[in-house]
Amino acid sequence: DGFISEDMPYCDLTAELLDISGEAKITFFAREDGVVSCSEEATAICKKFGLKSSILKNSGDSCINGEVLLYAVGDAKGVLAAWKPSQNILEYGCSVATATAKMIKAIKTVSPDTRFSTTRKSIPGTKKIAVKGVLSGGGYPHRLGLSESVLIFSQYAALAKKDFAECIKLAKSKTREHKIGVEVKTPSDAITAAKAGADIVQCDKLSPDEIGATVREIKLIDKNITVIATGGITIQNISEYASAKPDIIVSSSVYYQKPFDIKVEIERML
Repeated sequence: DGFISEDMPYCDLTAELLDISGEAKITFFAREDGVVSCSEEATAICKKFGLKSSILKNSGDSCINGEVLLYAVGDAKGVLAAWKPSQNILEYGCSVATATAKMIKAIKTVSPDTRFSTTRKSIPGTKKIAVKGVLSGGGYPHRLGLSESVLIFSQYAALAKKDFAECIKLAKSKTREHKIGVEVKTPSDAITAAKAGADIVQCDKLSPDEIGATVREIKLIDKNITVIATGGITIQNISEYASAKPDIIVSSSVYYQKPFDIKVEIERML
């Protein structure tokens, strides 16, 4: 409803002025190879306007240039109203899914055991589409928000007037359910956090060589500590970071790719 009201808060003035009536068909095609996401949401928008929809490619399916993803038939005014909100959702969802799949493929070529995840730094207003795109592409969200996981940044430690070791000890004393993560900016802080009992050590903006050395040293402290590499990781350098063998690579770059190219055809029904 929100996406529809953004585009058509009252009516389609052009359609009203032209006295458009009858039935029409709208078809969504892929104009490039990739991974589909949010075809179900696009179909839901079509159904909001009383159109009968058919999905040919579900979220998570691969597609090639020229393939039909979905189509819908019904009132011509409804077809026009459903057009752009559906196309926008598909183009963004498929973009995130395709970028995620590319990141995972690049990682697996170098380090099959390293997983790919995404940050909570999504474009405002797009989070649900972005998360579904990541899942469709084979990744998963690193943190959905502040409420479900514990990650101690240096800013938290400063405002708490405690060092990382004290923060870790305090957090562990108050929750038995959650793993305690710490984000660090230097290899020495990473080792300090590992020795203080952190379950997860997230290394921000370290070089691939620094990540590799840090992973090796932390695993000697405790092989069960999860080491994350994050900060400025894109498709251009992800193979280098994967070669460092972190447990997880985290990136927000998949949210900011160009829209997936979706072709839309609208035709009047006889």
